[in-house]
Order: sequence, then structure tokens, then C-alpha cells
Amino acid sequence: MRRSTFSGFTLTLFLVVVVAAVLGPHLPGLPFAPSARLSDAPGALLTIAAQAGDATDIDPNVLLAIAKVECSFGQCRTGQPDALVPADIRAHIDAAALQPGGRTAALLGLAGGRHIGDWVNPEPVAGGQHAMGFMQFLPSTWRLEAPLAPGNPRDPYDPFQAMVVAGSYLHRLESGAETGRPESLSDAIATYGGSQAYAAQVLALAQAPAADLGAQAASLGYGRVLEVTGQAPVMNGVPPGGWPHATYPYGQCTWWVAYNRPVPPYLGDAWQWLGNAARSGYQISGEPTVGSIVVYARNHGYSTFGHVGIVLEVRPDGFVVSEMNYVGWAIVDQRLSPWPDPQHVEGFIL
Repeated sequence: MRRSTFSGFTLTLFLVVVVAAVLGPHLPGLPFAPSARLSDAPGALLTIAAQAGDATDIDPNVLLAIAKVECSFGQCRTGQPDALVPADIRAHIDAAALQPGGRTAALLGLAGGRHIGDWVNPEPVAGGQHAMGFMQFLPSTWRLEAPLAPGNPRDPYDPFQAMVVAGSYLHRLESGAETGRPESLSDAIATYGGSQAYAAQVLALAQAPAADLGAQAASLGYGRVLEVTGQAPVMNGVPPGGWPHATYPYGQCTWWVAYNRPVPPYLGDAWQWLGNAARSGYQISGEPTVGSIVVYARNHGYSTFGHVGIVLEVRPDGFVVSEMNYVGWAIVDQRLSPWPDPQHVEGFIL
């Protein structure tokens, strides 16, 4: 666990919208386009975020959002003593890169440069440790995670190295390598930042606006939205308030499916549902049927999280799916999804 964010340098955590994002995938061979809410990031940082995302399989928008929440893309300036960073870590910091005209200062547009103490959180946590560096790691977490990240990163003040360690840490949490239990990306971000409110803030920044998602969907051939509907159940026999769905955050595609159909808790991110449901004893299929749960792939499909929905109708050219968080957070729509679609559809849970 890392810690909570700077007060005074970020959006306040108590003004939280409980939101989980449909993030635009960073498809190999295509340029990375940041979320509109991250458009104020320094241009050179976009390339670094994309490279760190590719190295760790974490959406660059998530890494950029953490950098914005933590230290406003390095703009924060707390004026703390450099010695608050432990000597063993401080020895690997390229202090010259932070000075006016230095590599990091130039990359981030810091005309006045920064001292090591400027990126130290004044509030000590976890036994007196101070979070430090571009992505605000606790020294103990940095010592554990940096050796496990690709490329031998050692400088938490170097934006690329810090993003790689952050992405590696999130990926390890997602996969279960860190705790022994796979986590959703939202939960992994909450572990990184210390709260679900932190995760909601990061994901809200990383979310693409609905108009952008619609344009992206059209350009990638994801089908045609037929109508935006209300949140009345689409399955028969749904009890008042829906089936038990507390382990899936409101507004996500997983919440909507779990509301309408009984599913096991903690199936993970949407792309993980097919395998985890099969391991829980559910039947799976390669063909759509009415009432089945369609599972879409991650990264080369709908988003970093993947996507799920409920099949309402099967047609000769595709199937109609009821889904949430395709055109926007907490919005339910019905869409004609092309079929067959082996690039995007992983399979169906019966």
C-alpha cells in the first residue's frame, strides 16, 4: 500500500463520484490518445506513459491519471528537506535532471526546476515514512516493487521509471502475484492509493467522454447502438434491487450483468469472467444464446477491463446486447454487436 494523496495539489477525495471507466484501449501500432480529462499533460509525458503502459500492460491513461492526482504531473512543490527521502533511495536520484534545464524539468515544463524535497509529501504515514517521487511511492513500497519491475528502474524521480514501477505494481496486484488473490483494476488502484475513493478519482480522470467512446466504437466496428434505455431489469425473475451484486461497483458493465443475473462474487474485471465463471462451475459456449452473458476481450477489444453484457436477441448478422458503461458511465443501452466476431468476443456464459 502506498498512501493517500497530497492535499492541496489534487482534486479533493471527498468529492468523489463512484465511477468506473470504460477506458480506450491502447492498441499496438496506433498512437496513444489521452483521455480528454488528461489533455493538460505535458506532450512528452504522453509518449512516456504509452511506453510504460506497453511495458506493464496497464492503460497509459491510468498511469497519467495517477501522476495527475499525485503531483499534478510533477508541478507540486512542497519545499520539504531532501533528507526525508532515505539515503539508499536518494543515492539513485538524478538530482541534476530536476534542476532548471535538466532532462526531467524540461520534459515537464518546470522552468524553475525542482529539489528532491519538493516531491515529498509533508504528511508521514506507515511508521513515519513520507511518500516521494513522481508517482508518490512510500520508500518501503519502492524498495519492494522496483526490483520486480521490468528494466531495472532505480530512480523514483524519473517519470518513466516511476511509471514503470507503478504499472508493474498494479499489474502484479491484478494478477494476484502481490497478494495471492487477483484484483480488479479498480481494487488494484485502491490498494495503490489507499482507498476506493482514490480509485474512483483516478478512473474518472482516465475515462473517455461518451462522445469519444461512440466515435471510437464506430471506427473500430463494435456494432451499432440501437437505443439508450433505463435501468429496468432485462431478465425475468430479477428480485427487487437486483440479484446480489455488491462486489461489482455501480456504473460498470459488471454491475449491470450481476444485477440482472445471479453470478459468483469477485469474478474480476470483465475480461476475466469467462475463465473464472467456468472454474466456478458455470457452462460456457462459443455461440450467443438469449440470456447468456457475452464476454469481450481486453486491450485488443473494448478496453483495458474488457466488457460484458447480456444477450437479448440473436440475429443473422449479430446479437443484441444489453450493457452498461459502453456509451458512458452508468448508462444502459442496447446495441447490435456483430457476429461472428472472434477478435473481440471471448465467449458466452450460459
